[in-house]
Amino acid sequence: MGVGCKHTASVPKEDQFIVEGRHEGIITKEEFLKAQEIFCEIGETKNVIPKTYPLYKKVKCGICGRAMSYKTYFRNGVTYRYFICPHAKEQTDEDGCCKRYIIEDSLNEIVWSVVRQLLDMTDVFKQKLDRQNNVSRQEI
Repeated sequence: MGVGCKHTASVPKEDQFIVEGRHEGIITKEEFLKAQEIFCEIGETKNVIPKTYPLYKKVKCGICGRAMSYKTYFRNGVTYRYFICPHAKEQTDEDGCCKRYIIEDSLNEIVWSVVRQLLDMTDVFKQKLDRQNNVSRQEI
């Protein structure tokens, strides 16, 4: 929009133009293209681990409210999976986050018990609704 202004306006691709050689470059064009090739090679080898566990970004710290990190730990051939607040290390005073962790299996057990309770509640509600509908039909 203007010099020093933080606002921008989108310009269609056909209205854009490139003028080369207006200013002296810091590096040559060949150096720039070589650096871009290196960046592309680095980007291809980057190993990204997908976040596929069911409670991704749903487990929150009870104190700070931030999403807890999912970690795995191997010891004596056994894999332990747990959630921990990543900000607990940074906070040293008594008001900081709890440095405890939550084992994934225990959390899954709690979640499943709540889901079972909700299903039981919906069954009871459905039975009450069916009884009410039957009474209404008989009255009609």
